[in-house]
Amino acid sequence: MLFLSILFRETTLRRTELLQFRELKVGSVFLDGLIPLFDIKTIIAVGNNAENTLNRIGINCYKIRHPSHGGKQDFIQGMKTNCV
Repeated sequence: MLFLSILFRETTLRRTELLQFRELKVGSVFLDGLIPLFDIKTIIAVGNNAENTLNRIGINCYKIRHPSHGGKQDFIQGMKTNCV
């Protein structure tokens, strides 16, 4: 299994923003190599942003709720369901 999280970067304005699509494509080259190299069958996106990002670069995944803001129990259940 490979656990992926949304990628962020710090801007000069000292706020976090999502990576641009061209930056994501650079990272997807590495994922495209790692997934078959380690025979990864399940990719879990933690949260909506992670799922959207993985979908944008063409990687299929299961989405589970992010544990923040009261989502801890849904996160635990999602991990149990998708990691077995």
